[in-house]
Amino acid sequence: MNLMTNICLLLSKYEKDADLEVIIPSALLHDTGRVEESEDRTGEIIHAVLGCKIAEGILENFGI
Repeated sequence: MNLMTNICLLLSKYEKDADLEVIIPSALLHDTGRVEESEDRTGEIIHAVLGCKIAEGILENFGI
């Protein structure tokens, strides 16, 4: 697991209804927008936001 996953797991202990089926894959996928962010000359792409959208689509495909 990566650092972000470990941080999310730690924070999930303080959330009453934390869903690890969503938290773990989302944390693992959060950097998927990093390349597009680095190639964006406008500064409008934020990797965390784009990564969230990508993760959401992947999780939906798996019914999570």
